[in-house]
Amino acid sequence: MRLARRDRALVTLACLAPDIDGLGIVPEWLTRNSSHPLLWFTRYHHSLHTLLFSVAVALIASLLAKIESRLAGPGQFPFALI
Repeated sequence: MRLARRDRALVTLACLAPDIDGLGIVPEWLTRNSSHPLLWFTRYHHSLHTLLFSVAVALIASLLAKIESRLAGPGQFPFALI
């Protein structure tokens, strides 16, 4: 099965979506010694690894895909690995 370029990009974004919380490590590290540290990574790490978020990402990817039925499977795959 060969996906269109747009659909491959959507699958890639669906794979990366659960790891967006990792970006919070930078502000947390930079503010760790301040009086009001930003605990974005500590507080939200793994909070995006939920079934609800998985379904939402798959639904959005399917709605944006050119061929919805083909993308639903690959879009869900990254969450099966978590």
